[in-house]
Amino acid sequence: MKKVSELLGSSSNQKNHKSLSHSSQQSSHRAGFTPLQRLLKQADAQKRLTATVQTLLEPPLKHQITVTGIEGPVLLVQCTDSSSATRMRFEVPNLLPQLQQLQDFSAVRSCRISVAGR
Repeated sequence: MKKVSELLGSSSNQKNHKSLSHSSQQSSHRAGFTPLQRLLKQADAQKRLTATVQTLLEPPLKHQITVTGIEGPVLLVQCTDSSSATRMRFEVPNLLPQLQQLQDFSAVRSCRISVAGR
């Protein structure tokens, strides 16, 4: 698992990432974005959040997860299968403190893990 300090040291990872929060979705609506534009912005934010979490995980697990959003203090993660979900559950206690040091994840206090297709 990579250290968060390695993440913060990389200029490519210091970009401000937009979380998938309800308030950001509402502000997009008020700003006059079309439904398609809002969907594209949400997909882009999901990709960036996933990439950030993946940098803290080792292969093969990093390739078996997708961040589906952040709901309040809960990080939502979808795994490709039940074995990767089990591995992810073991990583959460080490992962959360590292994520909380990053701006986009500072409010995250727990992680809800699901399996794709269930």
